[in-house]
Amino acid sequence: MRSDIAPLGAPRGVHASPVDARTFSDDNSSVAILHWPDDRQQRAVLQARRRPRLLLIASGTPAPLPTDELEDWTRAESGSAEFDARIAELARRATPPVADVRLSDQRLQRGAHAVRLTATQCVTIAPLLRLAGRPVLRTVIADALTLAGTTPTSAAVRALLTRLDRAVAPLGLRVWLLSGQAVLLEVLPEPLD
Repeated sequence: MRSDIAPLGAPRGVHASPVDARTFSDDNSSVAILHWPDDRQQRAVLQARRRPRLLLIASGTPAPLPTDELEDWTRAESGSAEFDARIAELARRATPPVADVRLSDQRLQRGAHAVRLTATQCVTIAPLLRLAGRPVLRTVIADALTLAGTTPTSAAVRALLTRLDRAVAPLGLRVWLLSGQAVLLEVLPEPLD
């Protein structure tokens, strides 16, 4: 366990670490460290503000399901390497994607790299591109497909998203299904070669 984080159950304010000190700042890219289950209310507030959160889970307590891509958890007993890796990953996810991604004529391009998409994949990826790095409800994608003239079932949307993920992977893009109801387009730092 990191020496700058007090054990769970310590009095409030005692567990201040360099990261904890920024927990309630206005900087949405800093990672808030919360003690679970004690900090349930702060978790909800920070989730609403789209702040990245690392939950330190008390020994013997079941971990909650992450609510979005900006949340992760670890056991309080975890080593500092795991703790630091999770903090770094959450900070990376909170950084807005800086990518030159364009969709035109069924061609998705990022820098010098491009892939061809089907018309259905183009309709599917459009709302994801508008909100890259943020969750998009699967109903938004289903509605876009319906407007384009298809009537997708839930299973069909899931299969389409899986194929889309494979199609855009060479561009350094990933399509993630979040808790069954939302989808996230992750923009990796650079295209894969």
